[in-house]
Parts: sequence; structure tokens; C-alpha cells
Amino acid sequence: MSWNLKYSDDFFFTPRYIQVEDLNYNAHVRDQIVNTFYKKVVKWLKGESFEKIFSFFTISGGTADLIKNLKERESLQSRKLTEENKKIIRAHILDFYLTKEFLAKVLDFFRLNNNINWYDLGDHKTDVKKYLRHKLKKRLINEIDHMKKVRP
Repeated sequence: MSWNLKYSDDFFFTPRYIQVEDLNYNAHVRDQIVNTFYKKVVKWLKGESFEKIFSFFTISGGTADLIKNLKERESLQSRKLTEENKKIIRAHILDFYLTKEFLAKVLDFFRLNNNINWYDLGDHKTDVKKYLRHKLKKRLINEIDHMKKVRP
């Protein structure tokens, strides 16, 4: 029995290329991951790890407001908040400071600095949580400093 190499040459020696999409540049994947982490952030805000952030806010008339200067924060850290007040502050944080756009930027920055793929961020939840808490605190402090400059 003989093998006809005339037909097999094309099969064995023709290079085959498979185009693979890089999921880091796929907007749909990125949006899904941001939405998943946003749901986690809502749960994280209910936990104790983000409660120190609540000292940046005052409650008056059923609404939460950012404190005017950082010295106020020292006196607010020791206060006990009711669940209703915590709920008001959480809603204010999610509406104005921890938006999906902000979360997407934080996740992207975290991903780039740590050389992580978008789809691997779920494996680094605790680090993302710490980093997000740090960035949120930094954003609130910058907002307070900005308000002092605008309204002396």
C-alpha cells in the first residue's frame, strides 16, 4: 500500500492560523465583570469593612451629606449609626461616589497595575475590595479638599 503525498502535503505543511480574541478588549466581557463586581460592592457596603467610610457623611433631614472638613470626621467616627442611617449613607455613596463608571476605572487600574486579565479579577476579590476601599476613601478626601477650595 502506498501513500499519495501529493494530497497530504497540503494538509501537513500548510500553516493553519486560529484567530483568538483577547477578552481584555471585549467591552461585553468588561461590562459583565463590572456589573458582577457592582453587585458585590453593594453587599460589601453592608459589611463592617466599609463602615469607616460612613464617618465621612452626616445625616440631616433623612439625607446624607459629605462632611465639610476632615476634622469633623474624628468626632463622627465614634458615633453609632442606626440601620436606617446606614442605608441612607449607602444609597448616597452608590448614587454619587461609587458609580459603575468609577468602579470600572478602579478595576481597570487595578488590573493594569497587577497585570491581571479582566476575567481573572474574580480570583482577587479580597485585594480588589481593599483597593476599592482605599480609592473610595481617597476620592472622598479629594472631594472634601476640593469643596474647601471652592467654598472657603
